[in-house]
Amino acid sequence: MFVVFLQKNKDGKALHPTQKPEKLLELIIIASSNKGDIVLDPFFGTGTTGFIAQKLGRKWIGIENKSDYINLAKNRIRSKEIYV
Repeated sequence: MFVVFLQKNKDGKALHPTQKPEKLLELIIIASSNKGDIVLDPFFGTGTTGFIAQKLGRKWIGIENKSDYINLAKNRIRSKEIYV
C-alpha cells in the first residue's frame, strides 16, 4: 500500500489531467537513476518529476510548453511542498 500525492486545486481536482502520483515517480526515479544523475521529463506539466528528482538528490530537466503549468511547477519546486 502507498499513499497517492497529487497537486489539487481548491475544488479538489488534480491540476494537470495526466498528473502522476509522487510515490510512483519516486519508485521509477530510484529504480532508474543514481544520486547526482540527470532526470529528463519532456512533458513536465506541474513539475512532479522535477520535485521528486530534486528530493532524491538528482538533477533534472523539465520541458513544458504551457505557461500556466510552468508557473505551477516553478512555485511548487521553490516551495518544496508535498501535495496531498
